[in-house]
Amino acid sequence: MNTRLIAVIVAAVIVVGGIAVYFAFNQDKTSGVKYDDKAINAIGRMNNDGSGMFIDSDLLSPDEIIPTNVVTGIPFFTLLEDGSYAVSEENKGAWGGLVFSDPEIHSIQHAQLVGIAKAIGLKVQEYTDGTQKKDDTLYYISDLYTFDLIIGNDSIDGGIIWEPVHQKLISDGEDTGYAELSPTKKIFDWHICSIIGANHKWLEKNRDVVTKFLAAYSEATEIVNEIIEEGGSRYEAMIESILEKAPGFTEEEIKNALNNTTFLYADDDKGSLSILEKDVTRLGNYLKEVGMVTSEKFKDPKAFAKAFVDSKCMKDACAGKASKEGQVTVRLPEINLSTAFLPLTIGEKLGLFEEYGITLEYVKGEYTAGDDVVKYLMDGKIDIGFFGAPPPMEAMINGEHIIV
Repeated sequence: MNTRLIAVIVAAVIVVGGIAVYFAFNQDKTSGVKYDDKAINAIGRMNNDGSGMFIDSDLLSPDEIIPTNVVTGIPFFTLLEDGSYAVSEENKGAWGGLVFSDPEIHSIQHAQLVGIAKAIGLKVQEYTDGTQKKDDTLYYISDLYTFDLIIGNDSIDGGIIWEPVHQKLISDGEDTGYAELSPTKKIFDWHICSIIGANHKWLEKNRDVVTKFLAAYSEATEIVNEIIEEGGSRYEAMIESILEKAPGFTEEEIKNALNNTTFLYADDDKGSLSILEKDVTRLGNYLKEVGMVTSEKFKDPKAFAKAFVDSKCMKDACAGKASKEGQVTVRLPEINLSTAFLPLTIGEKLGLFEEYGITLEYVKGEYTAGDDVVKYLMDGKIDIGFFGAPPPMEAMINGEHIIV
């Protein structure tokens, strides 16, 4: 939100059953956007990919260039001229009746799975023990977000999961019984993957702190990308540091995971988030189409995107306006085992946050997926969080915490 605009507190009164319920909104006088105390803003990017799909090896034909269901003989995808994949009704017979896992029901991975089903004309249904499977339905089991949880579930035929878990599932080959179906970036080239978010109320009061944090984060991201591109001793040292925090993963799995991940902090080195804003608009429409956004008040995805994405601090950070004076603590969620957090861990290891006077405090909690981080951010238990775009968008739209 433009800092030149004056924020005022207005009382929105809703009368339910004769009881007046009051909600405090922070209103932008010019735009008319209303943010309540649980509102979240997207303040930066993390990556545009970093997930992959896997399939039971016994279901995959070994003789086809395009992944093909060995039982039906029908390809899972249609190969396009640029080498990417598309899905249509022609692929329906490959997917019908299968059970796929995803990290959680509000995740970008779940949204992508539902999108595939819709595109090929299949129904979508949660699978539970005893479900009679039908060929006109694609089934899902959510909350399978670790290697052990996925391997321990005998009901799934495949799934979609973030890195490096995806690489471990397919790299172990015969041990896991799974093979790669496709990196998600080959199917969903426009989908936002992970973003950085901040509690709106805290953001408005601490823009200087956010600018400092983003300055360190953007510098760390540039360094990570530089190391990956150059290779050599710094790259090997970075892999070693990841392996120290990722027991159970091999060097090959981590390297393959990095090859499937593009690290970002903004649309460009000037700190613009205009492309992110356009992607949020498109994702808002997509989430509505697949039934994950249900609020009848969500009528203008473009206006929501403009209210949700706040680029002021990122632009200031990239313009060198971040102060290195003073000391402040920023509360973050405990990070899980994902290569998406590499810039954060490398930035901390190199002392970049310390250079800007930032002490990172990792708040303990139940952070199984992005939905949990959103809840902690909405409740003000953390200041900045990291998640896929769908969880905060769904929460803000369906919960009507941002009203445009």
